[in-house]
Amino acid sequence: MASGCLGLILLLGGGVLGPFGLLVLLFLGVSTSVAVPPPVAMPTAIISPVLEATPTMTEVPLMSTLEATEAAESNAASGANFTPLTRTIWNAEPGKDRTEGICGEAMVNYCAYMAALTPQGEDLLFKGMEIQPYLLTKIDANRYAYTGRNMIGDGEIELTLTFTSAAAFTMDQVLVLDADPQCRHINTFSGTFMR
Repeated sequence: MASGCLGLILLLGGGVLGPFGLLVLLFLGVSTSVAVPPPVAMPTAIISPVLEATPTMTEVPLMSTLEATEAAESNAASGANFTPLTRTIWNAEPGKDRTEGICGEAMVNYCAYMAALTPQGEDLLFKGMEIQPYLLTKIDANRYAYTGRNMIGDGEIELTLTFTSAAAFTMDQVLVLDADPQCRHINTFSGTFMR
């Protein structure tokens, strides 16, 4: 009778004894000892996994427009080209909003955000917080610019992005909102290469 119960328990349990199946077997007096296979010899050579190098975050101080222009001119004179050749991801840290003119609206403040930079021939796509990217036109070695409507559609914007090294850029932004046309909001972003 015990062997019939064992077959029924194995059949109901799908061939795997759970805690309930073990209790039933113990109740019926069936031995639950299981033969353990001998240990398998481990290989003596240890293969270490290949680890990929990951870029580390470094703090990049904000540069003024003059410092960024001088760095770009110096890099251009040396022949260094820091423009990425493929799509890259950057951390963009904003500075504080500075205003010029007669300003009736509140300050425009930004949070840090990730930006994708993608080469488009000689030019560069800048995809930041807006849904659509900006097409920055190459104006000089390591310098790109856009002037026109902002992608949100509530003002005019000027962007000037300057690569100061292979892992850093500065981007000056001038925004004139339709709701406050006599006020210029000026901000400088500091970009740090992520991947």
